[in-house]
Amino acid sequence: MADSKPHYTHLGHSNPWPFVASLGMMIGVFGILFIEYKNPVGWMFITIGVGLFLIAIFSWLTTMIREDVSEATEHTVPEFPSIGKWMVGFLILSEVFLFGALFATYFYLRNHDQVYTQSLLHFYEVKGEVFQIWGLVPILNTIFLVSSSVTVHFAEEALRHGKIKVFQILMAITVVLGALFVGGQALEYFNFSVHEGFTPQVSTFGGSFYTLTTLHGMHVLAGVIVLTSLLVGSFFQGLSAKRHVALTVASIYWHFVDVIWIVLVAVIYLRLI
Repeated sequence: MADSKPHYTHLGHSNPWPFVASLGMMIGVFGILFIEYKNPVGWMFITIGVGLFLIAIFSWLTTMIREDVSEATEHTVPEFPSIGKWMVGFLILSEVFLFGALFATYFYLRNHDQVYTQSLLHFYEVKGEVFQIWGLVPILNTIFLVSSSVTVHFAEEALRHGKIKVFQILMAITVVLGALFVGGQALEYFNFSVHEGFTPQVSTFGGSFYTLTTLHGMHVLAGVIVLTSLLVGSFFQGLSAKRHVALTVASIYWHFVDVIWIVLVAVIYLRLI
């Protein structure tokens, strides 16, 4: 008897959206090099880059959710059932090299920059004036991101024990906290560039600051989108107590992003290292 169940084509190995997402990220970061309050060129590149990135991530996740729901309802057999844990390991390893190279660049350039420390308060000189880079926004962002790492952990534990409603509530809180972090970083950029005149062109420190924080912010944004997709998928049987590999992979990634932010705060904002 022929199998009457529909079968979806697995696109994980031929999906074009990861490439498009990378292209959008590259264009967005490139636009930062030209960002000035009265110059629309930089903002145009950033808008195009972010737009491409969001479209690619949304399309990519739509494909993945379609396949996950199909596999969860036994319409298809998982093509690579254990590949997720391997891939997140390789992803984090590559990210360690990426952020490690950027931090190494920052440490080198810091010795040749117009940056100084006054007592235990950390100030930076921009165009002959002094402003404090560590303030309310990064403090709140730290609280948001660290708290979200806690909520995603307990969300995963709730799902493992079959408490789907508790999982959904905790995941919703995690997504909101992540979104607040992204919004806070955008507010910080606006304040620094418009009110303080602190842009990537000001100094080598400015370039390092925006490169590292923007790269991290885009990782947080990608994580928010992934966690949101998992939350939505949980309403369509995409996750269960027996099927939670995708959540495990996403939570590992989210914890990694949290650790990178703590290092950023210690190195860039507080200069403890």
